Amino acid sequence: MRCRERSHVMRAGAIRLGVVGCGHIAIEKVSGWQQSGKVRVVACMEPDDAQFARFASNFAAAPFRARSIEELVSGTLGSLHAVYVATPHVFHSEQAVQALRAGLDVLLEKPMAFTVPDARRIEREATASGSTLVVSFDGSLSPRIRAAADSVARWDFGKLHVVSGMVSENWATLYSGHWKQDPEMSGGGFLIDSGCHLLNAAVDVAGCGIETVSARFVEVSPGVEVNAVISGRMCNGALLSLAACGNTLEPCVGRLDFFFEGAVVRVDPWGKRPSMVRRGADPIWQEIPHDPERQQIDYFREICEGRIENPSSGPHNVELARLWIAIRKSAQLEGQQIRVDEVEG
Repeated sequence: MRCRERSHVMRAGAIRLGVVGCGHIAIEKVSGWQQSGKVRVVACMEPDDAQFARFASNFAAAPFRARSIEELVSGTLGSLHAVYVATPHVFHSEQAVQALRAGLDVLLEKPMAFTVPDARRIEREATASGSTLVVSFDGSLSPRIRAAADSVARWDFGKLHVVSGMVSENWATLYSGHWKQDPEMSGGGFLIDSGCHLLNAAVDVAGCGIETVSARFVEVSPGVEVNAVISGRMCNGALLSLAACGNTLEPCVGRLDFFFEGAVVRVDPWGKRPSMVRRGADPIWQEIPHDPERQQIDYFREICEGRIENPSSGPHNVELARLWIAIRKSAQLEGQQIRVDEVEG
């Protein structure tokens, strides 16, 4: 979807950005965007004084500070192009909807939502407002993942038979006491946090959704999965096998292998490493050519200006929310097979 004429002003200079939630991920990303001259942080929403101070220390002049999304939207009317939402998962729906309703484009941290109704609410508001919504999945907004997905879409490797992947991290200890281990705030545990990159990349590269899932969890506390195994079938008939372990060694690592009739393709779910392909009998891996590396904010601008398709759109992320609910439901039913398209909630 193209943004309205307002978004084309971005081409003339830095994106005038509002930041919603000033935690470590916002500091890491936004300070780099501003240093490169791609954004100018006009305002932020952060209720915690200490966190706001840490965020503001990265800029020569502290941005306007709001303590709620309503205050940010009303206090900056006409001065922003877009907002970047980087708050805990439970707040994504209300904050994204308020920003979209105000006519702002939204770059929203993953996951878009952890319930299907909340995900649908955000999608409906994006459609009604005519604003652009992009969910900030590292893999979807990576030229390395895009190159692999484009090759699959061109049928370069033939029919897909099996998808296998894993993700691991010392998540249980790293985030002990953090909001990520509060299911009321996060919607789950390791799989919905780090593991959602694995789910997203599997769907993104394969170019289709997941039809059925069967899952088993080990929880570190009620509602907070730390280990998970998932098996299923993709909508194109390929078999799926994924494993997530959140109580092992650092750092956070992951891998996905796609077994086609004419090749094996290997990707990093975050798109940090090149996507690779092996075509012959010899165990020789070749890098899949890709466009030059770009920051997420570059992709966001290009999507808003209608120059490229949105690889992490509302509809795509509604289906990821549905997939998450199906996986959780299967785990609650001791691995019973669940059809993803029949799930709501």
